[in-house]
Amino acid sequence: MNDTAETLDRKIKGDVQAAIVYAGQQNLPLAIRGVSVDPEAQTAWVEGGATWADVDKATQVHGLATPGGLISDTGVGGLTLSGGIGWLRSRYGLCIDNMLSAEVVTADGKLLRTSESENPDLFWALRGGGGNFGVVTGFEFKLHEIGPEVMFCAPIYALDEGAGPIRFWRDFLADKNDRIGALVEFSTVAKAEAFPRASWGKRVYTLAAVYAGDAAEGERLLQPLREQGELVSDFSGRMDYCDLQKMFDAMMPFGDYRCYWKSHYLSGLSDEVIDSIIQGNAEPPSANTLSSIWNFGGATAEVAADATAFGDRSMAILSSATQAWKPI
Repeated sequence: MNDTAETLDRKIKGDVQAAIVYAGQQNLPLAIRGVSVDPEAQTAWVEGGATWADVDKATQVHGLATPGGLISDTGVGGLTLSGGIGWLRSRYGLCIDNMLSAEVVTADGKLLRTSESENPDLFWALRGGGGNFGVVTGFEFKLHEIGPEVMFCAPIYALDEGAGPIRFWRDFLADKNDRIGALVEFSTVAKAEAFPRASWGKRVYTLAAVYAGDAAEGERLLQPLREQGELVSDFSGRMDYCDLQKMFDAMMPFGDYRCYWKSHYLSGLSDEVIDSIIQGNAEPPSANTLSSIWNFGGATAEVAADATAFGDRSMAILSSATQAWKPI
């Protein structure tokens, strides 16, 4: 290390020390959220404590992104180690499919680097095995050219209008799962000015979809999803990728709710299954009950079942139910 590098290293460490001392004096919460991007290699190094908002902000400066979640304040570590299902899964797979390497502190205190060539068994386990194999202090992700503008489709239909739009959504995606990440989100309309007052408190579903490519092309391709009947509202539009990643933040406010999730993979989505899901969503336990249907296939399905700890990728549909509540 030359004198200039040593001087810079000391300065960085001094800045970190000063920040820690200041945070302690001011009683401020402190977390490490380091993200560094190599735009030429199209990779990102993400350290502990980072959220997907941190990653997206850093990578989009270069018009790059890696598959993340749907809620921006989700932690990178927790989502990635469990697999990581996001909008870009159609063309680029899950979070773990884009993980090139990781640094892990094991239970015996060893710091290990893992990749396809270094500690490959541990690398396999980290990709979908959850947080059971040590503390990951850093992730290296592969990046892809996407954004800054993308197309987000989000027409909202009343539940009592029936299953027609969902059946169309199913058939429409049959040959497009390699380009479109989509879900049907069942929810209760909030009492908010963003929605018509006549719809407040009613059960609805959103045909949400993101085209993993050119925004103008995506707008043309996704237009039919917005034409399947009378709309309660429509939040579709071409938007900044970072804004897209925050679209569902309000549904799961950070720190305000406790949540319970349950999901099940389906080999397909028959008319009978759609009718059953609609019936089950007509009278939910509470207005905070959410339910969704996710499409799979595309890049997600191209990964062999034994390639990662995530397992079988042959599923066509994921059905999920969520109950959220505020703690007493």
